[in-house]
Amino acid sequence: REKAHWRGLLSRPMHRGSRAVIARFVSWHGPEKDFASVTYSNFQGFLDDNFTGPKNYENQRGYLSHFFKWGLSKRHLNADPTIGTTSLAKQNAKARGVAATLSPDQVKELFAWLEANRPEMVPSFALMTFAGIRPCKQYGEITRLTPDLVNVDQGIITVLPTTSKVKELRKFKMSPNLRAWLRAYPLDRFPITCKTRKGFKKWRVEIGAKFKLGHDVLRHSAITYWVRKNKSIFAAAEQFGNSESVIRKHYKDNNRTDDEAEAFFEIFPRAEYGQLLKFSS
Repeated sequence: REKAHWRGLLSRPMHRGSRAVIARFVSWHGPEKDFASVTYSNFQGFLDDNFTGPKNYENQRGYLSHFFKWGLSKRHLNADPTIGTTSLAKQNAKARGVAATLSPDQVKELFAWLEANRPEMVPSFALMTFAGIRPCKQYGEITRLTPDLVNVDQGIITVLPTTSKVKELRKFKMSPNLRAWLRAYPLDRFPITCKTRKGFKKWRVEIGAKFKLGHDVLRHSAITYWVRKNKSIFAAAEQFGNSESVIRKHYKDNNRTDDEAEAFFEIFPRAEYGQLLKFSS
């Protein structure tokens, strides 16, 4: 896993997650115990004792399965402890369901507050909300996106493989309102991550708590409203870097309406910027 991470085949969050789960298992099992003594009942017992939900269960099962299979390949284990463990993959898929989104009114309230209180955060939140740039506080795309990749004049955002969560190049075509936000708050004056990653993380946590923003709710909103307005699952997959099956499952049948999608893309900066920029985009 360490080699896969350094070769760019495993993302940093997955690498950190894998290490954390393995350390948790070692602590639970007993660091003084022989690794070769791990059995099916040990593995299942750990999963049951640390259960917080289907997604967490499946993530831990996956991380440890890779670890145990490595142990088998190196002959550190006498038998495969993963055989026979309970899978909650179906329950996990069902639990994920339709993605949570913000209403247009909630987005308006968020940006009105940002303009009045944290204008330096407007570009990053505009990119996350209207372009669906992945917003992880520490390792998301937003922290690796540089101003030279955001061409407001052409209306194109280039997400490089080194920036993308899925390690694939994509080019996102901006909506008129996103271009308006980035013209009103140009990136040469308002850096995407507020100069320091630490400061960006602190402010994003503060704003997220104030408006009760779920981890990916801004991206979910962007994709949901884009699909509702443009009616193309294939184009959405190309734009946002998801598979068509993920778009169809989580965003196509969301209960948001066409009118809400129109309202979402009609959210412009405050009047002294917005009215002028809206008609020049």
